[in-house]
Amino acid sequence: MNASRKHAETAKVSPFTPESNGELFLKHLAMDSIAEGITIADARRPEMPIIYANEAFYRITGYSTAEVINRNCRFLQGPDTNLDTIEEMRAAIREGWEITVEILNYRKDGSKFWNRVSITPIRDSNDTLTHFVGVQTDISRRVAAEEKLKAANARLQALNERINQELEAAARAQLAHLPSSVIEVPGLKTASAFRPCNELAGDNFNLVSLDERHLAVYILDVVGHGACAALESVTLSRILTPIQGEPSILFEEPGRNHHSSFVPPARVLQNLNRRYFAEESRGQFYTILYGILDLETGEFCYSSAGHPPPLLVRGRGNSELLDSAGFVIGHFEGAEYDQHRVHLHPGDRLYLFTDGALEAGLPDRQEFGKHRIVDVLEDVRDEELGASIDILINELTQWCHPGGFFDDVSIVALEKVG
Repeated sequence: MNASRKHAETAKVSPFTPESNGELFLKHLAMDSIAEGITIADARRPEMPIIYANEAFYRITGYSTAEVINRNCRFLQGPDTNLDTIEEMRAAIREGWEITVEILNYRKDGSKFWNRVSITPIRDSNDTLTHFVGVQTDISRRVAAEEKLKAANARLQALNERINQELEAAARAQLAHLPSSVIEVPGLKTASAFRPCNELAGDNFNLVSLDERHLAVYILDVVGHGACAALESVTLSRILTPIQGEPSILFEEPGRNHHSSFVPPARVLQNLNRRYFAEESRGQFYTILYGILDLETGEFCYSSAGHPPPLLVRGRGNSELLDSAGFVIGHFEGAEYDQHRVHLHPGDRLYLFTDGALEAGLPDRQEFGKHRIVDVLEDVRDEELGASIDILINELTQWCHPGGFFDDVSIVALEKVG
């Protein structure tokens, strides 16, 4: 416990001088009326016995007058009383200092209580130490409240640590559902970046081989952040990733010839929207862009459900932001989606984003915007595909400094090679 000390020069002048009986009675009456326990010990006698204690002291400790008077106050100490605090009090008494400590004491019935003890030396007109005045305050309720608060804080800290561990584990599980930054596809270069703004993200993307000639690609963004958005994005990833031998939303049911064909992008989005309304609503809307790339012809057929427009950076010629319209999944029951087609030639690059890239900088400053993204990626068209994404991420990071990303940022890039 903390203690405060003051040198004896500041000690009070002794009240033990001849006074009228009326004034003395009034002082005794006042000391017996206050809530704090007061004792006066004779510093001139061996053991410094108590020669006076007020009513509050007896009430706090449970002792009687006969059990207190002419005894040293150490009888309040017990097995769990802190020895360092005891020694601190003894040193102050030896040196004639004023001291205040908080110490665990014991009542007559053996029950413990926390005692805030202030000891003040009293000197006579010759500066001779004659008495010590002790003021005792039962602070057990306050100490108990502090202990409860300390225990609650410890439990909260343990809970936070457990939550952080679980979030880290969930984040690792979410990353396991994302493709590696580079995927080997004949006739195609690929690259990607994933920058969640929190431990868990609502973004997800993947490249899925439909057959030897066709590659499906999707990128989605669940509205919101945190565990609910991350859980929904992982669920959608499982839905959009075919498992051999099991039905998939990406493939038609096998016909009489026992061959299945893949579902057109517009119908994939319609099926996702229909699935959303068929299940119990979780309130997790999401945008998605889903497309199929013909690796031989370079045709990219895609549909968008409210997702940011893809950017086509031509190896030769002007860049363009492609068409991207359609209702967000879960916004409108029975929604239909348009289908768009674009051809990639050798050297052409296709970039897909979540809106965290476009809106980088919000809410503290102006958003980065699609036109700045176009400018950056056009300037680095001669860089390696992965390097171009790294440069864009660096530009977005600098734009957001020092606040960091307000939303998850995901980027997928494809480059047709000869």
